[in-house]
Amino acid sequence: PNHPKALMALAELRAREGGKKEEVLELINRAVNADPTDKFPRLLLVDFYLHSKDNKLALSAAQSAVAAIPDSPEILDALGRAQLTSGDTNQALITFARVANLRPSSPLPQMRLAEANLLSKDKSAASQSLRRALEIKPDHLDAQRGLIRLNIDAKKYSDATAVARTIQKQRPKDQVGYQFEGDIAA
Repeated sequence: PNHPKALMALAELRAREGGKKEEVLELINRAVNADPTDKFPRLLLVDFYLHSKDNKLALSAAQSAVAAIPDSPEILDALGRAQLTSGDTNQALITFARVANLRPSSPLPQMRLAEANLLSKDKSAASQSLRRALEIKPDHLDAQRGLIRLNIDAKKYSDATAVARTIQKQRPKDQVGYQFEGDIAA
């Protein structure tokens, strides 16, 4: 009755069946309480609150998760996402920078930093984060798309076109690079 994975599976099943929010939440909380050091029930709880648009509860659940499991990149990422949705962009930037230090070979923390920088209207820092994401994974399409948008906003059309042509070389059978180049030309 107190097996965290079984409780999470039940919660997921109840959610899919259209079960009551309170019932799903109670199962997730039981999973968290069954093993407070298991990150997956805690992540599910934060995501549940984020999807329910309960930003304060998502932030509280994420902070509790970080207190229990302080060096988990996944938990810190959830905290950063909760901070962003709660409007605390500066704290989210600090949290995502910490995740980037824990996961230097992953482009995701750099993408999160770019998103947070855009929300704080720091396009230069967002561009740097996108470039770092591309250093880690040169064919990361979302980073390339973001860089193209920033270059268009800055009226750096030749830089945007260069990124689109890089996409064309990386994905010769895909039309996305050509679509980006067409959008830039327009």
